[in-house]
Amino acid sequence: MQKVLFVVFGATGDLSQRKLMPALVALYQKKQLPERFDIIGFGRKELTQEQFKSLFSGLPEDFAKHLVYVKGDYDAPDGYQRLAEQARGFENILFYLTTPPEVYGSIVAQLAASGLSDGTSGWRRVVIEKPFGSDLASAKELNSVLHSVFKEEQVFRIDHYLAKETVRKMPSIQAQEGIRWNKDHVDHIQITASEDFGIGGRGGFYDQTGALRDMVQSHLLQILSLIAMDAYGNKSSVLRDLVVPGEKDVVRGQYEGYLHEQGIPQASSTETFVALKTGVANERWQGVPFYIRTGKQMAARYAEVVIFYKDKSGIVMPINPRPGMPKPNTPEGHEVLLAKILQGDRRLFPSADEIELQWRFIDKIRAQWSSTQLHQYPAGSTGPEEADELIRRSSNAWLN
Repeated sequence: MQKVLFVVFGATGDLSQRKLMPALVALYQKKQLPERFDIIGFGRKELTQEQFKSLFSGLPEDFAKHLVYVKGDYDAPDGYQRLAEQARGFENILFYLTTPPEVYGSIVAQLAASGLSDGTSGWRRVVIEKPFGSDLASAKELNSVLHSVFKEEQVFRIDHYLAKETVRKMPSIQAQEGIRWNKDHVDHIQITASEDFGIGGRGGFYDQTGALRDMVQSHLLQILSLIAMDAYGNKSSVLRDLVVPGEKDVVRGQYEGYLHEQGIPQASSTETFVALKTGVANERWQGVPFYIRTGKQMAARYAEVVIFYKDKSGIVMPINPRPGMPKPNTPEGHEVLLAKILQGDRRLFPSADEIELQWRFIDKIRAQWSSTQLHQYPAGSTGPEEADELIRRSSNAWLN
């Protein structure tokens, strides 16, 4: 691989320190980075080079010499001119945006104005983290901003669930089991993401988001589409055929004590739990219920897909293994995804079309939110009793 320059916008922030830099170090130590590379951190803080490097604990000395800091405002040309000088001689540049989404437009526009986005002599790739919008309209606007400078094949949207080993193996699992993955053999499918912790210090963000938009819109709809697509199909075709659940097929919950968390308004009706029944309205899956469930402050931390067959057999696919189950010694999500980005492999990254179809589905559910009751549930439980009733109406039960 030719030499590569990593440009990290928002490089002094939490995501860069906790996820991105450790992933780059891991790839470096495994010799999965190009022999010649540099990492430029772009941020608004006034820092010396040594102060910048000191933000990242435990950096190997031979890795740290590849780090450079450039100060600049996201909407001002002078910082990008300094960045362009540092980038001289690099054919391939990966732009990683760890900033709030509201500055994406300024960054993309300045990359174009400075000529940094011009990949005539090599490639240019841009990486963004979720959330990819907060509804369909904002997702379309975000995609429009990105596509004003970059082609879709240059855009990589990070969803760390897609880096998990079981999710990466789903195409091969489907190749083995897929002959039975249809309405003739499957009774129903459960997709669960259970978290045994609360919102921590993310109160301001979480209360504006909630479980439906934080977990279902991204991770869980992506998993559903991977299961339901056939070997020759694509995720968009599944997402386009999703059945929007009616009011009685959605359960909203909020854990007891949520209103006492830091930064949460006393009248908040934000859900920390959601369960819903959906389906895929195509010939293959017609009539097969797909149940999705996710919540915070639950009894255990795990994520899994369970396929129940009509002959009473089934298959459990652990995404995050249940407590007591052996956890595979696999690389952290950002490490896996960065390696794929360097290869130009987009299979683990949601497309613009998929993102917009997911938001279309979520927006239709949220349109009936006001008439959907918010149920309280005890911390450390499996969620509201109404979620058990939701699946019991089809003579089924959650695998708890």
